[in-house]
Amino acid sequence: MHKAPLQERIDFYRYSSASQLLDQAREILREIQGLDCANTPDWKYNALWTAFYATYGKPFKQQRDKTLQIGLRLPDDVIPAAYKNDHDGIIDLRDKMFVHTDFNSLTDDKQNPLNALAMHVIDRQPHFGLRYIMPTEHGIKKYLELLDALIVTVSYRGTKIWKRWAKHVNVPDNSVWSINPGDKSDDVFLKYK
Repeated sequence: MHKAPLQERIDFYRYSSASQLLDQAREILREIQGLDCANTPDWKYNALWTAFYATYGKPFKQQRDKTLQIGLRLPDDVIPAAYKNDHDGIIDLRDKMFVHTDFNSLTDDKQNPLNALAMHVIDRQPHFGLRYIMPTEHGIKKYLELLDALIVTVSYRGTKIWKRWAKHVNVPDNSVWSINPGDKSDDVFLKYK
């Protein structure tokens, strides 16, 4: 069985899992683009946006293992300079609105809080809902461009490692394996039981 040092296995895991997550985030955005907003229930629209922000942020928000002193968080150098503000905006919205709720940390252009429990009165009856901010079509286009650039970078880095390993890989067809992220063995693959 092929062996590789822990750091190399973590790097492969980092870039390959990030590629998968960023591709999912891109597909969620494409799904949102295809929605007819006027005829889409709010819950579905909000759920898709929450899924986008959570999925996009995951590769950038990973914790480091305190014992091993390694982590899966992507390094900042994968973020294209031309899209740094877009990336930071996505992470900020993820942190303050879609994954966590920070009171009064985000406001609209009139300084109204976005993380508000809003009440809309119709025929003297209160109706409650959460206020969200959603990107415009132009914003979605920029997010998709950012995702395309990120996916190229992280896929390249993961593929570079895989190509070094591929000449040594000898696993049976129709079997399921995982990449070994642990420090107990230098085996690259662990067989699912």
